[in-house]
Amino acid sequence: GDEISKTLMSLGGEPFGQNIFWQDDVLRLLYCISHLGTQWDSWHALLMSLPRTACSRRMLTVPQQETGRVMRALARLYDEKELALTDGIQISASTGWVWGRPDGHLPLYHIEASSFSREAADELAQGVEDTIKAILSDKAQA
Repeated sequence: GDEISKTLMSLGGEPFGQNIFWQDDVLRLLYCISHLGTQWDSWHALLMSLPRTACSRRMLTVPQQETGRVMRALARLYDEKELALTDGIQISASTGWVWGRPDGHLPLYHIEASSFSREAADELAQGVEDTIKAILSDKAQA
């Protein structure tokens, strides 16, 4: 009981109950269901075999009047197969994925990335942050 609770709390690289990316949780659930009773003798062994993920989060100041332009520019930069436009913009990459969206109340842009290492998640988030900064500076120069 207690060991399984500790394992559940560590999934996603952060305490259970925080904003863990729901897509990662769905994939873990499907993985569990597909192997239930076939290869593992206990849930604990199954949970311990799941791949770990790491998250990177950051906020970037973006004036609210610029958020639409930023979203359109980001959408143009990525192939349709890499892109989802649900509640912001989600970009899939070979090393994970990154999601960004404007804050509904403050002049902020939220960027969250998920990958199998902290370094890879940081790299994905930094790439989108740098791209947004470049988009914003293009207008300042124009």
